[in-house]
Amino acid sequence: MKIFSLKNIIIAIVIAIGLFVYNKWANPKVNFTNNVASGIQFKRNNWVSILLEAKNNNKLIFVDVYATWCGPCKRLKNSTFASSNVGNFFNKNFINTAFDAELGEGIAIAKTFNVAQYPTMLVVNGNGEVVGKTTGFLNEQALITFGENILKVQ
Repeated sequence: MKIFSLKNIIIAIVIAIGLFVYNKWANPKVNFTNNVASGIQFKRNNWVSILLEAKNNNKLIFVDVYATWCGPCKRLKNSTFASSNVGNFFNKNFINTAFDAELGEGIAIAKTFNVAQYPTMLVVNGNGEVVGKTTGFLNEQALITFGENILKVQ
């Protein structure tokens, strides 16, 4: 029995190329801790500090709850959150923060707000009450519309 037949080698190459292409598309390199200069500026303070800042400044908090392995979360970081239009709107109107739902304080945030899928984006007031929630990938206009609708009712 031939272990290295031409057919087996071709199948292995096709599988390897497929996995490589899938990994590059679904798992782009994203640094979840760095801000993009033109996009949303995420504060990395602890939750209590963020709540206090929101109360003191009479602002709502935009919270991105993500997982590092989540493809739609990475797409949000690379495209929607990096947009200057989105950044201008959210940086002006909200205190922005993000938590990895599987690490540190993010675990408690995910439990507190019953996060069941990623990404979950919340708008929370200074008292820690959710006033808006959306899930999944959103393009620039959809995210801005989400934010505008929250501001209209506040």
